[in-house]
Amino acid sequence: MKRMIAAILIAFFTFAPFGFTSTPSPANSILPLYTNDGKQIVCTAFVINTEKRYLMTADHCIAVVEQPMVKGVNAWEVGHYPMLDISILEAPAAYQLPALRVRPADAPLSYDEPITMYGFASGHTRLKVMDGKTIFPIITVANLPRIFTLYRPSAISGMSGGPVLDTNNRVVTIIMQGKDDADLSISTEMNQIYEATKEFWESNGQ
Repeated sequence: MKRMIAAILIAFFTFAPFGFTSTPSPANSILPLYTNDGKQIVCTAFVINTEKRYLMTADHCIAVVEQPMVKGVNAWEVGHYPMLDISILEAPAAYQLPALRVRPADAPLSYDEPITMYGFASGHTRLKVMDGKTIFPIITVANLPRIFTLYRPSAISGMSGGPVLDTNNRVVTIIMQGKDDADLSISTEMNQIYEATKEFWESNGQ
């Protein structure tokens, strides 16, 4: 009888009936970025190309790390976009990890749209997940070529470089800067990021 019950349970979770799915969690694609000695988490990165082992993070994260490490192995910067605060890393640790998809340009963010922020806040090894909403999907500033997205809540130190996802787990921007007293975060707008870095994304990126 015990063997029969065990077999039923195994079949239940293996075939995932009644609406259960095997869709991978976005957390599988998000990694902590360590200092060159591998002892301290400084930021967050996420996989954008499985085959080529590319990660995306915020450029200001790389500026404070002489040699970034991911999962105890060195990572190398192969794309540098300081005006957008974006850096692309080649990391052996990204091997076989699923890449996140970017939201298509023909599906722009709307006001008050639900989003989720992911990152390794305050140097903790446990991934922090924060639900929020967009405030201004597109912000332009006179004499600045960079376009911004404003959303809430405020990002926490260490989450920089982590992805901001929509309800379909597609990347809508990258965590860059938070303002605690206003409970706001501001980042470079995603279409601008993608146009500059699309050569690094997997072919299903957009």
